[in-house]
Amino acid sequence: MNRRDQGWEDEAVTEREVAPGARVLVVDDDVDMQRLVTSELVREGYEVDEAFSGADLFRILESIAVDAWPLDGVDLIVLDLHMPAMTGLEIVRKLRAAHWQTPAILMTASAEPEVLAEAARLGVSVLPAPFALETLAHTAGALLVEHGRSDGRVARHGFPAWR
Repeated sequence: MNRRDQGWEDEAVTEREVAPGARVLVVDDDVDMQRLVTSELVREGYEVDEAFSGADLFRILESIAVDAWPLDGVDLIVLDLHMPAMTGLEIVRKLRAAHWQTPAILMTASAEPEVLAEAARLGVSVLPAPFALETLAHTAGALLVEHGRSDGRVARHGFPAWR
């Protein structure tokens, strides 16, 4: 019996069929939260790399092959707002300044209006904590599907100097 026979919505089927094997980077300095998020994304079929800071994330990005599909090998970034040295929004600002349009999910327990406005300006989805893991999975799948539809091509560009 397939998902449609079980009465699942077509949108959910599309997300799962389009996104398996997508590469997701999880950035969070809280080890327990990182494990929880990573476990859920792996369960959903994504390939997950983990970073504990912005500096770790940029090291990972620099190590990924430039010609990987799509978005230079990165399909989605899930990151915490509050981290030492560089916040999640600062990380996304650097990525956007370098012309990376990689979809991003910002996890935060403090969704103040200023944070929400900046996230919207940067094109980042916000998950206010606490959130259900199913919400994370659905948001990730929806962003991957949406980005795949809007992009329609493989983005290929050199890695910028992050610093």
